[in-house]
Amino acid sequence: MTIGEALKAERKRLGLSQSQMTGNLITKSHYSKIERGLFDIRTNDLLTILNLHNIDVVEFFKKISVTNQEENTKAYLAQLHAAYYTRNIEKIEQISNKLKNKLFGLLCEFEKKGEWEKFLDSILTELLGIPETSRTINYYILYYKISSLRYLRYDYFRSTVFSCMTLLGKSDELF
Repeated sequence: MTIGEALKAERKRLGLSQSQMTGNLITKSHYSKIERGLFDIRTNDLLTILNLHNIDVVEFFKKISVTNQEENTKAYLAQLHAAYYTRNIEKIEQISNKLKNKLFGLLCEFEKKGEWEKFLDSILTELLGIPETSRTINYYILYYKISSLRYLRYDYFRSTVFSCMTLLGKSDELF
Protein backbone atom coordinates (compact mmCIF):
# COMPACT_ATOMS: atom_id res chain seq x y z
CA MET A 1 0.00 0.00 0.00
CA THR A 2 1.31 3.47 -0.87
CA ILE A 3 1.00 6.56 1.33
CA GLY A 4 -1.78 7.82 -0.94
CA GLU A 5 -3.67 4.53 -0.69
CA ALA A 6 -3.23 4.50 3.10
CA LEU A 7 -4.54 8.08 3.33
CA LYS A 8 -7.56 7.16 1.21
CA ALA A 9 -8.27 4.11 3.38
CA GLU A 10 -8.09 6.24 6.54
CA ARG A 11 -10.31 8.92 4.99
CA LYS A 12 -12.92 6.36 4.02
CA ARG A 13 -12.69 4.70 7.45
CA LEU A 14 -13.40 8.08 9.03
CA GLY A 15 -16.21 8.82 6.57
CA LEU A 16 -14.63 12.07 5.41
CA SER A 17 -14.56 13.84 2.07
CA GLN A 18 -11.20 14.79 0.59
CA SER A 19 -11.78 18.42 1.59
CA GLN A 20 -12.59 17.42 5.15
CA MET A 21 -9.52 15.21 5.32
CA THR A 22 -7.14 18.03 4.40
CA GLY A 23 -8.88 20.96 6.05
CA ASN A 24 -7.26 24.11 4.67
CA LEU A 25 -3.81 22.53 4.46
CA ILE A 26 -3.72 21.61 0.76
CA THR A 27 -6.22 21.84 -2.09
CA LYS A 28 -8.69 19.07 -2.80
CA SER A 29 -7.22 18.71 -6.28
CA HIS A 30 -3.69 18.24 -4.95
CA TYR A 31 -4.85 15.83 -2.27
CA SER A 32 -6.77 13.79 -4.86
CA LYS A 33 -3.55 13.40 -6.84
CA ILE A 34 -1.72 12.29 -3.70
CA GLU A 35 -4.34 9.59 -3.05
CA ARG A 36 -3.98 8.41 -6.66
CA GLY A 37 -0.19 8.32 -6.42
CA LEU A 38 0.38 11.09 -8.94
CA PHE A 39 1.96 13.50 -6.42
CA ASP A 40 3.99 12.99 -3.27
CA ILE A 41 2.97 14.59 0.00
CA ARG A 42 5.36 16.64 2.10
CA THR A 43 6.21 15.06 5.44
CA ASN A 44 4.89 18.02 7.43
CA ASP A 45 1.58 17.99 5.53
CA LEU A 46 1.19 14.24 6.10
CA LEU A 47 1.90 14.54 9.81
CA THR A 48 -0.48 17.49 10.13
CA ILE A 49 -3.30 15.55 8.43
CA LEU A 50 -2.68 12.49 10.60
CA ASN A 51 -2.64 14.59 13.77
CA LEU A 52 -5.73 16.53 12.67
CA HIS A 53 -7.72 13.29 12.65
CA ASN A 54 -5.98 11.59 15.60
CA ILE A 55 -4.51 8.90 13.35
CA ASP A 56 -1.68 7.01 15.03
CA VAL A 57 1.45 7.79 12.99
CA VAL A 58 3.16 4.50 13.79
CA GLU A 59 0.09 2.45 12.84
CA PHE A 60 -0.33 4.49 9.67
CA PHE A 61 3.23 3.79 8.54
CA LYS A 62 2.79 0.08 9.23
CA LYS A 63 0.32 0.04 6.32
CA ILE A 64 2.82 1.33 3.78
CA SER A 65 4.46 -1.18 1.40
CA VAL A 66 7.77 -2.51 2.59
CA THR A 67 10.87 -1.90 0.47
CA ASN A 68 14.45 -2.84 1.31
CA GLN A 69 15.07 0.63 2.72
CA GLU A 70 11.94 0.41 4.86
CA GLU A 71 12.97 -3.03 6.11
CA ASN A 72 16.29 -1.54 7.21
CA THR A 73 14.42 1.28 8.93
CA LYS A 74 12.22 -1.21 10.81
CA ALA A 75 15.30 -3.09 12.01
CA TYR A 76 16.89 0.21 13.01
CA LEU A 77 13.79 1.25 14.94
CA ALA A 78 13.72 -2.08 16.77
CA GLN A 79 17.33 -1.46 17.86
CA LEU A 80 16.43 2.08 18.82
CA HIS A 81 13.53 0.98 21.01
CA ALA A 82 15.65 -1.68 22.71
CA ALA A 83 18.43 0.82 23.43
CA TYR A 84 16.05 3.38 24.92
CA TYR A 85 14.12 0.94 27.05
CA THR A 86 17.29 -0.57 28.49
CA ARG A 87 19.07 2.84 28.64
CA ASN A 88 22.02 1.34 26.77
CA ILE A 89 24.08 4.53 26.43
CA GLU A 90 26.66 2.95 24.12
CA LYS A 91 23.93 1.79 21.74
CA ILE A 92 22.20 5.19 21.90
CA GLU A 93 25.49 6.83 20.91
CA GLN A 94 25.86 4.40 18.00
CA ILE A 95 22.35 5.26 16.84
CA SER A 96 23.07 8.99 17.22
CA ASN A 97 26.19 8.55 15.11
CA LYS A 98 24.15 6.71 12.49
CA LEU A 99 21.71 9.64 12.41
CA LYS A 100 24.65 12.05 12.05
CA ASN A 101 25.87 10.03 9.07
CA LYS A 102 22.39 10.16 7.55
CA LEU A 103 22.31 13.93 8.04
CA PHE A 104 25.66 14.20 6.29
CA GLY A 105 24.27 12.01 3.49
CA LEU A 106 21.27 14.32 3.32
CA LEU A 107 23.56 17.32 2.94
CA CYS A 108 25.54 15.57 0.18
CA GLU A 109 22.35 14.65 -1.70
CA PHE A 110 21.11 18.23 -1.36
CA GLU A 111 24.39 19.63 -2.69
CA LYS A 112 24.36 17.38 -5.74
CA LYS A 113 20.63 17.96 -6.22
CA GLY A 114 19.90 14.27 -5.66
CA GLU A 115 17.03 12.55 -3.89
CA TRP A 116 17.58 14.43 -0.64
CA GLU A 117 13.86 14.55 0.22
CA LYS A 118 13.79 10.75 0.52
CA PHE A 119 16.76 10.99 2.89
CA LEU A 120 14.91 13.62 4.86
CA ASP A 121 11.73 11.53 5.08
CA SER A 122 13.77 8.52 6.20
CA ILE A 123 15.40 10.52 9.02
CA LEU A 124 12.06 11.92 10.18
CA THR A 125 10.50 8.45 10.16
CA GLU A 126 13.33 7.16 12.32
CA LEU A 127 12.92 10.02 14.77
CA LEU A 128 9.18 9.34 14.99
CA GLY A 129 10.07 5.79 16.02
CA ILE A 130 11.62 7.01 19.26
CA PRO A 131 9.23 6.22 22.11
CA GLU A 132 7.38 9.29 23.37
CA THR A 133 8.44 8.55 26.93
CA SER A 134 12.08 8.94 25.83
CA ARG A 135 11.65 12.28 24.06
CA THR A 136 13.16 15.37 25.64
CA ILE A 137 12.90 19.02 24.67
CA ASN A 138 16.13 18.61 22.69
CA TYR A 139 14.49 15.75 20.74
CA TYR A 140 11.68 18.09 19.70
CA ILE A 141 14.14 20.83 18.78
CA LEU A 142 16.03 18.33 16.62
CA TYR A 143 12.84 17.02 15.03
CA TYR A 144 11.53 20.46 14.12
CA LYS A 145 14.91 21.65 12.84
CA ILE A 146 15.13 18.62 10.58
CA SER A 147 11.51 19.10 9.48
CA SER A 148 12.29 22.69 8.49
CA LEU A 149 15.07 21.66 6.12
CA ARG A 150 12.61 21.15 3.27
CA TYR A 151 11.97 24.91 3.16
CA LEU A 152 15.45 26.38 3.57
CA ARG A 153 17.92 27.90 1.13
CA TYR A 154 21.30 26.21 0.86
CA ASP A 155 23.22 28.35 3.37
CA TYR A 156 20.53 27.91 6.04
CA PHE A 157 20.07 24.24 5.09
CA ARG A 158 23.77 23.58 5.63
CA SER A 159 24.00 25.43 8.95
CA THR A 160 20.83 23.73 10.22
CA VAL A 161 22.22 20.28 9.33
CA PHE A 162 25.39 21.05 11.30
CA SER A 163 23.31 22.38 14.19
CA CYS A 164 21.39 19.08 14.21
CA MET A 165 24.65 17.13 14.21
CA THR A 166 25.75 19.12 17.25
CA LEU A 167 22.50 18.23 19.00
CA LEU A 168 23.06 14.56 18.17
CA GLY A 169 26.48 14.84 19.76
CA LYS A 170 24.67 15.38 23.05
CA SER A 171 22.80 12.07 22.88
CA ASP A 172 22.56 11.86 26.68
CA GLU A 173 20.48 15.09 26.63
CA LEU A 174 18.54 14.19 23.49
CA PHE A 175 16.68 11.05 24.51
